[in-house]
Amino acid sequence: MRSVPAAWLAGGALVGVGVIAISAASPAGREAARRVESMVQGWSRNVIAWVSRREGAPDSLNRNLDGHGLSFGILQWTQKSGNLGVLLAAMREADPAGFASIFGPSWAKVLEVTARASLEPVDGANLWDEPWASRFAAAGPHPPFVEVQWSLAQAGDHWRGAEDVAARLGVRTERSMTLFFDRSVHQGPAGVARTADRLVAGYARDGRTSVPYLQLLVDFS
Repeated sequence: MRSVPAAWLAGGALVGVGVIAISAASPAGREAARRVESMVQGWSRNVIAWVSRREGAPDSLNRNLDGHGLSFGILQWTQKSGNLGVLLAAMREADPAGFASIFGPSWAKVLEVTARASLEPVDGANLWDEPWASRFAAAGPHPPFVEVQWSLAQAGDHWRGAEDVAARLGVRTERSMTLFFDRSVHQGPAGVARTADRLVAGYARDGRTSVPYLQLLVDFS
């Protein structure tokens, strides 16, 4: 059974796919690193697709059911966290004319309110109520905005949180990153980092220097 060395005990973490560390010091090493990076770029979209199936489609809305204001898109970016504001700013940058056309004359106010992570109404209506809900639903499938959602999912705080956990635990596979990314979306980057740190501390207390790969995933989940 494959085991994950407790790289944290040596003060570092393994880099690469799974527990394989790749050196790029030689031409062969650099070519291997390029192949790995290409593969990782391919399965990163698989990771996001799997997690987004549980969160929503590009036009999915959660209308303040959890007190976080409007949640929108494939990762349900929330108004209260400020993440929705980040997404909307990127959407507007990708297609200014399309953004203004869909959101109407008060599009700048929408950006201003969401940038402050505020739940205040715009033009007298909450963003999770009409007419805004229909405008968000119309914005979701707009091709430039769909690509923005995917790009932000792969480069945003939640993905970086998953990458951080992978580094802390010394394992980076499609399966492990799916788990780490899912937890990062639900717990936030800081929360998922604390989960990883507690796991590492527990292994250290038990004197464990390696952990079976699947056991690590079970323990983390």
